[in-house]
Amino acid sequence: MNLINKYWPNLGGVIGFAIITTILLNGRQVFSIQSLTWLHLAILLLHQFEEYSIPGKFKKFYNTNIWNKNPITRFELNHKGILIVNVILAWTAYLIAAIYGEKLIWLTIGLSGLTILNGIMHTFMFFMLKKYNPGLITGLLIFIPFGTFLLTRIAGNIEQKYWMMGLIVFIIGTVSI
Repeated sequence: MNLINKYWPNLGGVIGFAIITTILLNGRQVFSIQSLTWLHLAILLLHQFEEYSIPGKFKKFYNTNIWNKNPITRFELNHKGILIVNVILAWTAYLIAAIYGEKLIWLTIGLSGLTILNGIMHTFMFFMLKKYNPGLITGLLIFIPFGTFLLTRIAGNIEQKYWMMGLIVFIIGTVSI
């Protein structure tokens, strides 16, 4: 278990770069929903790499600066919780969205909202605490613009029921963070 806790963000970073490289080198239509959902997974993996590998230390940052400062942040981060949220839940959800693409567009809608929210939260922490937090760079420079672009790209011809289903995914995801 210690090996998993130590190396999962590195594995994710390698997989993220491999996904991006594969999409760019295979001449796939980068702006197709299918490619964008795979890129969405890749940027999640790179974001987690920044949080937990290089520079890493998000757990320490959170437990020192955020934990127990208000009723919402009453739970300290630990390895088990980090693994469950980031690998089991997030990797699975983003991978399913990537594999099924437009068939599960509602999942991509909800995950895009979570991506944007995550980027906003990292940015907010930066301005509130006046210091870098692991995940800020990818959150601000990739998560917010990419999530916004993905939702804009999806918006064209989607039925309202898929937006509502995406909102449910967003709410459930927000509660589980």
